[in-house]
Amino acid sequence: MVLTLIISSQGYINAHTFSSTINSDSVTITLPDAEKRFQEYCLPLLIKKYEITQAQAQVIQSRLFINPSVNIEYNLFNPGNNKVLETSKATQNIFALQQVLQLAGKRSKNIQLSKSKLQVVEKEFEDLVRNLLLQLRNAYILAHYNQERILIYESNVLEVSNLVKATNSQTKKGNLPLTDEARITSMLINLQEEEFNLKVSQSDVQSVLTILLGIKPGTIIKTTTIPLPLSDITVVDFSTLLNKAIVSRPDLQVLESEQSVAIANSKVQKALATPDLTLGYVFDRRGSAFNNYSGVSVGIDLPIFNRNQGAIKIANAEIEKKNVEKNLLTNEIESQVSQAYYEAKLASQILLSRQGSLTSTFDQLQMAAIENYRKGNISLIQFIDLFEAYNQSRISLIALKQSQWLAYQKLNFVTGASLF
Repeated sequence: MVLTLIISSQGYINAHTFSSTINSDSVTITLPDAEKRFQEYCLPLLIKKYEITQAQAQVIQSRLFINPSVNIEYNLFNPGNNKVLETSKATQNIFALQQVLQLAGKRSKNIQLSKSKLQVVEKEFEDLVRNLLLQLRNAYILAHYNQERILIYESNVLEVSNLVKATNSQTKKGNLPLTDEARITSMLINLQEEEFNLKVSQSDVQSVLTILLGIKPGTIIKTTTIPLPLSDITVVDFSTLLNKAIVSRPDLQVLESEQSVAIANSKVQKALATPDLTLGYVFDRRGSAFNNYSGVSVGIDLPIFNRNQGAIKIANAEIEKKNVEKNLLTNEIESQVSQAYYEAKLASQILLSRQGSLTSTFDQLQMAAIENYRKGNISLIQFIDLFEAYNQSRISLIALKQSQWLAYQKLNFVTGASLF
């Protein structure tokens, strides 16, 4: 999982703002608290909120009327008396006032277009929340189960390190062959490598969490116990999930809002085929057949050649395009919900079949294998086989729990709702 974001130091929140703080470099937070702070401090969400503000301002702008224009004309130079910019009543002065009146409801149609665009931005914000919330939950789940894996590997490395020391001592005394020490040392190196790779992976997950929660990089985020979700997903009806997705998916709502934008834009383009009316008033002091001339003017473009035909055709094509895109996305949603539902059922079934009374004793069996090898009750080969089998079983059980959680979060994501 990779999240690439650019954030400034002003966007971070200090670790001491969280409850249950361990120290200045670490913080313990529950998943509900993480989701709450994500809503408040996640910088990509704050950026998107500014886009909503901009769209709201655009609605205000669309409500404004066109400003009237004023034109005043004076004589620059009078050669009869050598005066510059003469304003006396003896010279010609012209005053003109014009106002453009939008016809065919252009103003109201543009207002509706701006409102539809605002709805798109608002739904895009909801979809961004949905996508980033999935990343947050998945990162939190991975961090939690990585913590459990790291504890297992740290314990294993410690125990096997002690065995290496003991084996080395016995090898020097001639009680054990050098090959035994080499096998134990090789097993320790493999465990240390796996521990290292796991901690690197955990560091990547921590980086995602610090960005999404707005915490200073380098702060260690510690998770709390995550109760397993609903064990039997089959109690939830597939049709219910599909209907929920059709109603709740923000990306589908974005597309529906874009349909509204396309329809509103089509109306605007058709209205633009009607030219605007220009009304004017003019006063001319000494420039006409008689002094102090006052006149009114009415002007309009003749829609002989350009009736906005191309833009209207483009707008109508956009409506049809959005209709097809909606049908495509609806089909994709049905497929996504079906796949996610299957994965959630499969993960639940596998976990239920593996999670018996024996799984809780794997750590005890692993420690017993170490003790039996120390006492010479089992051979080195038997010890390695038992140790690796028990270790793999413990790690696999954690992976199954993690897979179930991730499958349920994917189901939340594709339905657009927090069901689990």
